[in-house]
Amino acid sequence: MSNWLTINELAKAWRVTPDHVRGLIRSGQLPAVNIAMSPGAKRPQWRIRPEDLERFTAARRAVEPAGDQPKRKRRRAVRQWV
Repeated sequence: MSNWLTINELAKAWRVTPDHVRGLIRSGQLPAVNIAMSPGAKRPQWRIRPEDLERFTAARRAVEPAGDQPKRKRRRAVRQWV
């Protein structure tokens, strides 16, 4: 368990706020384990396993666009003044 990450460590590595990481955990997108589930615990102490982090980042990787397809241009709206 020594290589598990805390919320603050992950937030620092990703350059986001700890609240952003907590939001990903709360929404269920990023699996984490609460190690402070004792009856007197005031706050959860989340830890993220490296395997879960790898699966999370693999699912969010950007896909390369297929070929050299030009981007479609948006048509400009024509305004008519009456």
